[in-house]
Amino acid sequence: MSFRFSLLLIATAIVLVAGAVAQAQSPKTTISVGGASANLGGKVVVLPAPDGYEEVSQQWENVKTVFTAMVPSNGDLLAAYLQVSDCELIRQGQIPLMPSWLMVNIYREARTHVSDRAEFARIVAYARQDTESLLDPNKKGMKEQFARVDKFLTEAYSKDVKLDLSKPKVLGEFDSRPNVYSNLLLLKLNVHMDGKEVDHPPLLGTMSLVLIKQRIITVLTYKKLESKADAKTLTQLTTKWIDEILAAN
Repeated sequence: MSFRFSLLLIATAIVLVAGAVAQAQSPKTTISVGGASANLGGKVVVLPAPDGYEEVSQQWENVKTVFTAMVPSNGDLLAAYLQVSDCELIRQGQIPLMPSWLMVNIYREARTHVSDRAEFARIVAYARQDTESLLDPNKKGMKEQFARVDKFLTEAYSKDVKLDLSKPKVLGEFDSRPNVYSNLLLLKLNVHMDGKEVDHPPLLGTMSLVLIKQRIITVLTYKKLESKADAKTLTQLTTKWIDEILAAN
């Protein structure tokens, strides 16, 4: 499987999950290798890269094209990260292994809307009541996103590409604070090209709402499921990274 197509599949899985909770306009974002700084309604939010990762959306045009193309038409990506080891493979002209990748998005309202902890608590309470429904791939908005992604991939590869995401399984909360709400998810992306199924491993994902500088961002991390220890590894990475983002702001 080519590097570009692998990224398309990965980005698709990310966006289909993120699209339920991270609909946004395009805020001004300044990106460096180490991380990103987003200007959200006059509030500058710093998004440092976690240890062992690099911000990649501005380093390689094909990576940027993939991730930005997969964002919903009314959504936006603030930053995307790959492991340093994968970035080194790309620099050497090799195909990255893609064991893990990270993203940050934002609500449209959150770009300029001033949020406080009371409002954040209300949003979390709503999400707790209906998390699985928010992530239902059979919802109208999700189906429209699938159609858009299918069209993009079909045109890019001159092959009939069809994607389907099995309903994500919410494995539970793992970090709940006055300004953080994190869930662990299990995802399975089904891919067909010209009618033939393309093998794609299950994914573990974390989806976190974070209140920072009176703005609510969505922090997303993903890892190919390879062992029982992966859930602990990914949740620890997420919590540590969110702590670093909060400390940077």
